[in-house]
Amino acid sequence: MKYSTLFTIITATIMTISGSEAFANYCAAIRGNGELMPAHWGAMSSLVEEQGLPSAMAGGSSASITMFLLESLSLNPIPVNNSERALLIKSFQGYFEAMSQTSEGKAIQALLADRGAFQSIINSAPKLDEALAHPANRALLLKHMDSLQVLMASEDLRDIINPEFVLYVKRTIGLARKDDDSIQNVLNYRTGQISYALKNFGKFDAQTDKTLFVRPGLINFTRLSLILGEMGNFYANYNNESATGNQIGQRLRDFLNLCTPGSKDMSWRELNQQRPACRQLLGSAVLMYHKAKASGKSRIHELIGSHIPSFASTSVLTGSAVKQFARLAADYQTTTDTQFGDFSINFNELRFGYWGFQTDLDNIQNTLNFVAEYKRDAKSQKFLSLGQAPWLRILSTSPAEPGLSRIVALSRSQLSAGGWSDLHPVIVLKAYGCNQIIYVTRKGEESKFAQAVFKRLTRADEKTWSRFYDMANPNSSIMLSQKLATKIKCTDWDHFKVKDDINGLIEDAMRAPLLDPPYCK
Repeated sequence: MKYSTLFTIITATIMTISGSEAFANYCAAIRGNGELMPAHWGAMSSLVEEQGLPSAMAGGSSASITMFLLESLSLNPIPVNNSERALLIKSFQGYFEAMSQTSEGKAIQALLADRGAFQSIINSAPKLDEALAHPANRALLLKHMDSLQVLMASEDLRDIINPEFVLYVKRTIGLARKDDDSIQNVLNYRTGQISYALKNFGKFDAQTDKTLFVRPGLINFTRLSLILGEMGNFYANYNNESATGNQIGQRLRDFLNLCTPGSKDMSWRELNQQRPACRQLLGSAVLMYHKAKASGKSRIHELIGSHIPSFASTSVLTGSAVKQFARLAADYQTTTDTQFGDFSINFNELRFGYWGFQTDLDNIQNTLNFVAEYKRDAKSQKFLSLGQAPWLRILSTSPAEPGLSRIVALSRSQLSAGGWSDLHPVIVLKAYGCNQIIYVTRKGEESKFAQAVFKRLTRADEKTWSRFYDMANPNSSIMLSQKLATKIKCTDWDHFKVKDDINGLIEDAMRAPLLDPPYCK
């Protein structure tokens, strides 16, 4: 079942956690990891089985989605112990399985399964009329018409494609219809950009992708956030006061009663191999909830940290960089320069922003400003409070990394370039007051993509880079962050591809060891 495709659009020896060491009121620092986010589910389910839900959380990019779902689950009155809560985290995988069986999910899979459909779009987008006249293309269109109609009729998915990208395509088609030789260079450039966007979606190439920061992405992250909001509502048990809601709640109780006993250390796949009814019960509850479309309380509109103190991060451009980017975005509409897209800013105009409760952020800021250890740390001195905001704002921004989205506005004076900026968010939790911090990460050095974006934006020299990302430098930000962790949940998630082996990815993270800092090897 290729439900991982749906998830990616809206995304040696097995080792158990060493011992049963208790961490009272532990905090979770979660490393963002893009489409590998299911690894978070494995890692956090094992931690929750042993320790319960975290008392505070921090993370950016895809980790902000994981934090939202964990906070949602914390509100659900149906699970009564850590084993049941851990099982619900494992069931995140089952939620996406179930959603892949909706008419919308099946339509997406049908379209994506035929690579020829996308290749045809890539080749013919600027000459649509001529393309449809070709018998082979017309047959391809008719083949997928039913799936396209399902998607266009879906309130959830018809707006999932970024309207800015759609407008760019429509304007390009409009230029092609003018049959004007004087605009051929512009047309060729724009056609190349459309082709590149489709072929390289989610490639995260900060070195050779010329228009990485300015090219509109394919995904409408606001619409994707609203879809995730429904998932948050389901796991929070929101809006289940009706007769249908009572049935959904009962199915969830039946699921927990049947599937929790003996589920410790078992993955979603392993559990359902032994008890297929688990997938059926969870799936029926999910589909019934989706069909009901109950209105009322909405998790996505609640403020971050309203239930578990949480700190979501994103990179922020300030000062003259804002006007500089506005000029770049305007010029992008008419350029024919194949080298276009060069964009770098003053080092001081890049900040690392965090959302959370304002009083908590103020306390963190004071700690970072006055504790000597943090005053010397390069990342800590980039801290910027973004205040408290609804989860909708955060999930529309932090996961919108370059390669998935262009740089977007936070306000008139601030831009976001995505949540790559703090992939080791231990320091912010330590400054908040956490004494026990478990850092969920993976083997290896800092993300090559994060380093490349940082260097490209700031033109940082090797000395500056070393202060942030050099694991051979004991005083770098990444090493200080890892030293301050109490334990490191050391996964090997880069070894997996989510669309090829989502089960292996999750099971590796679930059984990854808890290591003493500072290294994850």
